[in-house]
This record gives sequence, C-alpha cells and structure tokens, in this order.
Amino acid sequence: MVFRTIGPLEGVGLAFLSVARPTVRALLGNVLDAFGSLDVQVVAVVVAAISAIASAAFASRQSVDRAHRAFVWGEIEPHREATDPLRVRLRNDGPGVAYDVRWSVGSIRPKPGTDWEDDKYESDDEMARRHRSHVKRALRAGDTHPSADGWLERKGRLPDDDIWWVLVRWTDTAGVRWELTEQGPSMQSFGARRLRTHWWQRWRDESDW
Repeated sequence: MVFRTIGPLEGVGLAFLSVARPTVRALLGNVLDAFGSLDVQVVAVVVAAISAIASAAFASRQSVDRAHRAFVWGEIEPHREATDPLRVRLRNDGPGVAYDVRWSVGSIRPKPGTDWEDDKYESDDEMARRHRSHVKRALRAGDTHPSADGWLERKGRLPDDDIWWVLVRWTDTAGVRWELTEQGPSMQSFGARRLRTHWWQRWRDESDW
C-alpha cells in the first residue's frame, strides 16, 4: 500500500473505519490490499453511499411495517365484582390483520431462590400459560372479538391480592409475535413488545402460547 498525507475527507473515511465493526474493517482491509494504492477518499465516498442506501432501506421497511401492523388489546368488562368471572373483549385498533390471537391472565411470583419478603419478583409465566385462551385465527383491522355485545369469559380463581392483569398476544403479517399488557413487571415501556420469533433472539422472551 502507498502511504501519504491524507485530506479532510479521507480523515472522515479513516474515522469510520476506526469505529466500524471488525468484520467491516476486515472486509475493507481486504479491498485495500487487493487494489494496492486505492485512494482512501474513494473508499470514504463508497462507504458513505452504502450507509445512506442501507439507512433509507431500513426506514422504508419500518414505514411499511407500521402501516400494516396490528394492535390488539383486551377490554375488561367494567363494573366487575370480585366474585364475577373475568370477561374480556379483544379489539384490533391497528391497520393490519392480527393472526393467532390469544389472551391470558398475568401475575407475579418471587424470583427463584427468594420469597415474598425479599421483594424480588418476576412474571408468573406458568400462570399465563395455564389461563391462556383458545386461539382466534385472524382479527381484521377495526374488528372486535366477540361482537360489541359479547364477552370472552375466563372462569377460575384470580390472585387474592388483586395483582393481576390481562395479557394479549398476536402475530403480525411479517410473522412477528407480539405481547401487550398495560401493567406488570415485564412491561418496561408503553406499547406492545416483540417476543422471540427465531431461536437466536435470546434477548426477547419466549413465545410459548
């Protein structure tokens, strides 16, 4: 390779190379080795163009996803008494179709190796699996299940301490599984959250119902 004084634009390209991922740096290094005295300024321009194209493609994909993304939530029957069965109506307020829609009841339990006095809790996934509903295969945008005059009923004993909430899960047109709950320790931000779609997405919770 030919070494020489670099200009301002070439410095930008080298700065990008210094912070890029190792695989990218290795790839560009192989390109430079292959072409020997290739102008670093040319590399910087190419890298900038590739970054702009990738950013535009990502933004376009996100826009399309949002335009076809379902949003399903569970409306709880108002004026419910503590001894009444839990009744819920599912509503899809998003622009897309929701598939394989289920709802369940969530609560908390002490983390493994602790008890209630330690104040260390986690979502009770076993309870959610045990109370999961039958599946609704598809729920179109603007639809409710059942109709506006009906309710889905879930019999069974709810936690005595009244710490429980409704969970709703569905799959969008892209095959991504979503979960919505308006409270609970697993909900760190408002809105639906993605569940694990592929085995390698270990940072997401498993979608087991």
